[in-house]
Amino acid sequence: MKVVLTPLSWDSEKLGLPCASLRGPWPTRPEAMTAAVVEALSAAASAALVVAKTPVGICDPAALQGALPSWTVQALGVEVVHVRPPGEPTADSPDETTFFSNALDPTPFLELAWDMHFSRYHLDAAIGSARAVSLWRASITEHCLGFAQEVAVAKHHGRPAGLATLHLEAEAVRLHIVGVLAWARGQGVGRRLLEAVIARHGRARALLVEAHAGNRAAAALYGAVGCRPTSRHDVLHFWNKRGLNGDG
Repeated sequence: MKVVLTPLSWDSEKLGLPCASLRGPWPTRPEAMTAAVVEALSAAASAALVVAKTPVGICDPAALQGALPSWTVQALGVEVVHVRPPGEPTADSPDETTFFSNALDPTPFLELAWDMHFSRYHLDAAIGSARAVSLWRASITEHCLGFAQEVAVAKHHGRPAGLATLHLEAEAVRLHIVGVLAWARGQGVGRRLLEAVIARHGRARALLVEAHAGNRAAAALYGAVGCRPTSRHDVLHFWNKRGLNGDG
C-alpha cells in the first residue's frame, strides 16, 4: 500500500493556498519512508503546502530535503496523543461552573487564536502569524457555531474563561480546541473544564487530545486529569518551490 495524498479543502480556503496531506500506511524504515514520501509528492505538483504527521523517528528531514530539491521541508517538532481510558471521574464533586452547548457565541474566545503558539500553523514561519491567527479565529468560530458536536465552557467569576470543543465517537471523545483565556490562567480553570468533560462523557468513552511535545503546560494539565501519552508523531510541512510557496 502507498502513502496517500489527500486535498485539504478547509486549509486551502483559509490559507488561500492549495493544501494537501499525506496519510499512511507508513513504512517502518527511514529509507523506505523517504522513498514513499518522494513518490507521493511527485503527484502533488498543484499543491503549495503538503502536511504530514508520521510515526516519530522514522522520517529524516535532511534526507527528505536532499531527495526533494523542488520542495522545502519544514520539521515542526513532535505531536503527542494523550489518552484517558474510560473510567470514573476524578473530581470529588460536580462542577456547576461549566456548561455544555451545541452552539454558542465564539466572540469571547477569539483571542485564543493568538495563543496557539505550539500549533503547526504558528510554528511554520512560512505561514506567518497573521495567517495563522486568521485560520485559528475561523476554526474557533466554526467549532463554536456547530462544527463541534458539543462545546464545553468553564466560567470564572461569572465570565466565560475556558473552552473545549468536542467530537463525540462511540468509544471516544476527541478534543480539538482546548484553551483558557489569559486573564483566567493559573487558577484551575483548565482542570475544572476537563474534569467536567470527563464527568459528562468519560465513564463510557476514552478522552483523546493532541498537544505539541513542547507544550509542557498542556501535558501537565492532561496528566492531571488522568491522560497518558500513547503515541508520538513527527509533524512536517512540505512547501512547493515550483511557483507556489509560503509567501502567498
